[in-house]
Amino acid sequence: MSLTDSKSRNVGIMFKELRTLPMSTISLENSSLSHTNNNIQNDDILSINPADDTESTIISPFISHHIDDEYNDQRNNNTGFPFQFEENLEYSDDCEDTKKFFNHKQHFFILSSAGKPIYSMHGSYDIFVVYSGIIQTIVSFFKYSSKNEENIKLIESIDELTGKPIKFVFLDKSPIILMSIVQSNKSTQIELYQQLDFIYSFILSALSKPYIDKIFNKYANFDLRNLLGKTDVSTLDSICEDLANNLNISQIMGGLQCLRMHLSIRTRLEKKLIKFKSDNLLYGLIIGPNEKLISIMRPKRHTLHTSDLMILFEMIFNTNTFKYKNDNENKKFEENEMNIVTNETFWVPICLPKFNATGHLYNHIQFFQLNDERLLKLHDINYENSMNNNNNNNKSTDSDNTKIGIILMSPYKDSFNELRKISNEIAKTILFDGKIFTDIWNSLVGNGRVVVEKIVNNHSNDNNNNNNDINNVTTGTATDGNTFSLLINRLSLNSKLNDIPIIQSNNDNLINWNGIIHFCVKSKKSVQCIFPESNKFNIHNKEIKRNLLKVYKYLRHRLNIIWNDSLYMDSYNNETSMIENNENINIDSNTVVYEDWIDKNHYNERIVGFASKFGNFEVFIIGKGDITENEMLIQGLKIIKWVRKQESRIFISTGCIF
Repeated sequence: MSLTDSKSRNVGIMFKELRTLPMSTISLENSSLSHTNNNIQNDDILSINPADDTESTIISPFISHHIDDEYNDQRNNNTGFPFQFEENLEYSDDCEDTKKFFNHKQHFFILSSAGKPIYSMHGSYDIFVVYSGIIQTIVSFFKYSSKNEENIKLIESIDELTGKPIKFVFLDKSPIILMSIVQSNKSTQIELYQQLDFIYSFILSALSKPYIDKIFNKYANFDLRNLLGKTDVSTLDSICEDLANNLNISQIMGGLQCLRMHLSIRTRLEKKLIKFKSDNLLYGLIIGPNEKLISIMRPKRHTLHTSDLMILFEMIFNTNTFKYKNDNENKKFEENEMNIVTNETFWVPICLPKFNATGHLYNHIQFFQLNDERLLKLHDINYENSMNNNNNNNKSTDSDNTKIGIILMSPYKDSFNELRKISNEIAKTILFDGKIFTDIWNSLVGNGRVVVEKIVNNHSNDNNNNNNDINNVTTGTATDGNTFSLLINRLSLNSKLNDIPIIQSNNDNLINWNGIIHFCVKSKKSVQCIFPESNKFNIHNKEIKRNLLKVYKYLRHRLNIIWNDSLYMDSYNNETSMIENNENINIDSNTVVYEDWIDKNHYNERIVGFASKFGNFEVFIIGKGDITENEMLIQGLKIIKWVRKQESRIFISTGCIF
C-alpha cells in the first residue's frame, strides 16, 4: 500500500463515461498486489466457525491514468446509471477474424503441457493452435530455468498499438496449463489467478483429476477436447463470459445468495427434511430461482465449498442442459428464450474438486413449478394480488422465477431410484405444506422479496423510540470536524443491534432522500450475501447487473485492501492522515470507503459508492446526486440495522444436519 501526502489524487474506477473525483490519499496506482497466496482459504458455506475469506476473495480496482480534477456540480438527479453503459459485453466465439480476436478485452486459454489446445474463449481453433505453442514454450522455459523456484505467474507489458497495459497470467496445473490475457489494468494478478483456478476447478468437476492424470501419463499428446462434451464447453463459455463481464454475484461478493424465509418456516422445512436421510444420500440442496439457496442437507462436520456450489449452479442455470425452448412463452421475455425443465429427472455425475478431486458425486436434479393454478387454489393464494404486490421490473412473472429445484448427491451410482423417491417426497412436502409453500411463494413474488426501495425508504419511528438508551448523534457535512470518523470508530466489531446509534441529520430533506440506487451486504460468518431486487430496474438484465457489480467489485477491493494492510484513516478538521498499524491502533475498528465518480454522458452527475465493515458484515451502497459521506453512512446504518434484525431470515445458519 502506498501512503502519500494529502495532495495526492485517488485514481479510482474508470468507465468509458465515468471519471473519478479526488477523494482520499490512498493511491491505488502504486498498490502492491503482485504477491501470490497459494493457500486459498476454504469459504465453507455452512461452517460453524469459517475463516474470514477476505484474502482469498480480494477484488481488483478499475484504474485509469486520466484524472479530471474539475467537477461540475449538477442538481439533476436523472442519471443513466445503471441503465445505460457504452461498453459491450464479452461473448465467447469461434471467429476466424484475427483482427476481432485481438480486439477482445479479455481472453481465457486452456491447453495441455504438450501444447495441445483444449479451450479458447475467443477465436477459431486455427488461431488458437498457433498461440498455444507460444504459451507452452513460455511456461516450459521458466519452468526448467527457474532452478526449482516458483513457476511463471505474471507478465506485464504495454500494448504498442494502444499504449494500454496488458497482463498475461499463467496457472500451471500440469498436465493442464491455463492463461488469461487482459488488455487493461482493470484486474490484478490475484483476481485473474482466482479466475483461472475457478476454471480449472470446473475442468476437474467434469473429468476428475485422477482420470486426467491417467490419460496424460499414458498419452502426453492426448487431445482433451475429445472428452469434453457440448455441455462442458457450453459451461466453460458461460463461466468465462461471467468472469469477463463481472456477472457472477457469488464470485465478486465472495458469498452465495439465499432465499429470504421466516426462521420458523425454514426450521419447519429442515425438520421435515431430516426424515429423508439415507445412507446413500450425502448432500441435499433446495434451490430457488437465480441460484438462491433455500435449504441444505449435510452430514455432521461436513460442508460444501462455495466454489463447488458455484460450478454446480453455473451448469444448471447458465447453460441449456436443463432447459427447453418454450414457443408459447411471452415474447417480451427475450432474454429468457430457454426455460428450465420441470417435472423431469436428471442424473448427472459431477466431481466437486474442493470436496474431493479424486471422485464423482452422482446428482439427482429435478425442478418443480410453484405457479400452478391447482396449488395456488389449494393454499388459498390469489395470483392477481401477488402480482399487484409485485410492482417491479425483475420479470417475476416469468415462469422460471417461480420454480424450485431439488438436488440430491450420492457417492453411489446405483442409488438413482432411491434418490428419485426421496426427491419426490421432498417435493410433496414443499408443495403441499401450506406454511412452507406460502412462505416460499411470498419470497419469490410477494411481499417477502428483498427490495431496495422497501428497505431504504422504510421511514419507521426508530428515531422517536425513547425506550432504547441510545445517544443521538447529529451529523452534518463532511467538513464538520471529525463527527464522521468518531461515529465509525464507535461501531466496534462486537456491536449489538441496540448499540447502533440512531442518527438525526440537520438536513431537513434527508428523510425524503431517495438517492440510493442499490446496495449489497455480505455476511463473512456464513459466507453468504444479499443482492436485492429493485422496483426501478431489472437487476437480472446483464448490462445493469454488470454495471452494479463493477462498482461493488471496486469497492470491495478498496475495503479489503485498507483492512488487510492494517491502515487506519482518521479525519479531523477536513484533513486526512494515514497511520500505519501499531500497538496504539484498535485493529477491530470499522473500515469505511467512500468514492464518487462523474457520469459524463448524463449531466455530469455524481455516482457515489460507499462500503464499510460492520462486525461480521460488509455493506456496499451505490447512490447518486449530492450525497455526503454522512448521509451515505446514515443509509449504511439503516441497512445494517435491518440486516441484523432479518439475519435469521436472509441467511442460512446451519441447515438440515444429519
